[in-house]
Amino acid sequence: MVDAKNSAAPADLPDVIEGPDSPSSGPGQVVLNLLDKAIGLQTPLVRKNIARARQRNPEATPAEVIGTLEKMYVSALASTGAAVGGAAAAPGVGTGIALALSAGEALSSLELSALYVLSVAEVHGVPLDEIERRRILVLGILLGESSSKAIGRVAERTGQH
Repeated sequence: MVDAKNSAAPADLPDVIEGPDSPSSGPGQVVLNLLDKAIGLQTPLVRKNIARARQRNPEATPAEVIGTLEKMYVSALASTGAAVGGAAAAPGVGTGIALALSAGEALSSLELSALYVLSVAEVHGVPLDEIERRRILVLGILLGESSSKAIGRVAERTGQH
């Protein structure tokens, strides 16, 4: 664990995420591409997210920072869900638009979840410099108990990471 004053890992997180060396094809690749996009969009925001969590209490412990990050995450998820639900339930909104809004909300939830997972990892001092490590962290959290099989498959494919 990292102390409250030094809650960041290396200062040079990449702004651009590079994909795996050998792209595969298939239905799983679409999910990985979405995941990589979400990770790529959120990685530069990790330190800003932690700084926002520390705004009110700069001397907060890592546990307090994570508690604040959790509140921010839940609040953002609830806000986007309520906004999409309210818009989809409005009179005159067709089924197609409601489905598009729901798909957009799913992608938004993925991005918010990636930001939360990577922020918590950063607070704990986990290096986030490799795409495979970021991918495994996010997949591990999002998939829960079934993540062990998915992480095993990713580990077989990437080996050295």
